[in-house]
Amino acid sequence: KGNFGTPTSSPVSKESFDGKKITFLGDSITYGVGASSTANRYSTVLSNSLGMTENNMGISGTVLATGGHRGSRINDIKSISLDSDYVGILLGINDFDQCKNDGTSRYYCLGDFNSRDTSTIYGALHVYCQELIKRFREQDTKIFFMTPVITSWNNSVGVRDWDQSKKNACGYSLPELVNAIKEVTSYYGIVTLDLNQLSGVTSSDFSDGIHPNDSGMKKMADTIEEFLIKNYSY
Repeated sequence: KGNFGTPTSSPVSKESFDGKKITFLGDSITYGVGASSTANRYSTVLSNSLGMTENNMGISGTVLATGGHRGSRINDIKSISLDSDYVGILLGINDFDQCKNDGTSRYYCLGDFNSRDTSTIYGALHVYCQELIKRFREQDTKIFFMTPVITSWNNSVGVRDWDQSKKNACGYSLPELVNAIKEVTSYYGIVTLDLNQLSGVTSSDFSDGIHPNDSGMKKMADTIEEFLIKNYSY
């Protein structure tokens, strides 16, 4: 546990980011599914606006937790370039949508804060934070997590609506997953940008109910840019 990548109060300057390298680890939303082109995915819009070099490590279907039918990215942390000035993590929506608890199989469940079992959301988050800190211990890299934006999908119980209080098969809502991300990252002194609450993305900003379209991607990029300028510029 430590004060890792904590924002500092400083004057606003977009020029602070010019030429800096930013790496994004994420799922299909980070990869750019839903956008009309890779140029319009949130990571590229952000990087172009701030003059940053983008390293997009988004892979469709990625989850936080292990043990299910989708791939976790915990091991990929070791592959994040050490010359990254910023690292942003956006994961969790697939865990919420794809969780299973049918009496035979049980995966992507929430768990609790004390868990270190990576098959649970809480446990996986602890290990993500620990591995990120270990990876960048000797670097001046700013690490931040982002919370998943709203979704109309819930494969585990066959629900297709925009009610964010709906529970999945493991019995938790998307806001509860968002809270888990904020709770664990705060414990390690890693900053979380709450895109779920701050991005302003609405149902009209999606191509299919889970992947933001160009307007949704732009809102995400603008929110991340505001966060970076507010907290890390000089």
